[in-house]
Amino acid sequence: MAFSWPFEFGAGEMNISDALGVVITGFTVVFLVLVLLVVVFSFLGKFFTPAKKGEKKEIKKEAPVKVASAPSAPKNDYSLIAAITAALHEYLGNGNFVIKKIRPAKKGTKTSSAWNRSGKADNTRPF
Repeated sequence: MAFSWPFEFGAGEMNISDALGVVITGFTVVFLVLVLLVVVFSFLGKFFTPAKKGEKKEIKKEAPVKVASAPSAPKNDYSLIAAITAALHEYLGNGNFVIKKIRPAKKGTKTSSAWNRSGKADNTRPF
């Protein structure tokens, strides 16, 4: 005696009660898995929460920070020169280099490389 399926796929012998049984089974499995995930994540949320319900965190209000107007570029801003020199030293390594002039970049110039622009264009292309 050979094993046979209750219906054949393509022969059109599946009736409405069989289809309804498959749909109800599918929905039941999906919702049971979702409920299980909610239970697991709520348990993990309670288990890994560092603060207890009775404790309240104190929020300290700091004095508002005054926004300074844009300073005019001083000729000898030694802290800025030191920061730029340290950044170049870290980026270039222990090589010998001399900083001759520090000036702001001109507006409208492209400061990114061709590789940078190509990566941005590739990653922001519409689908």
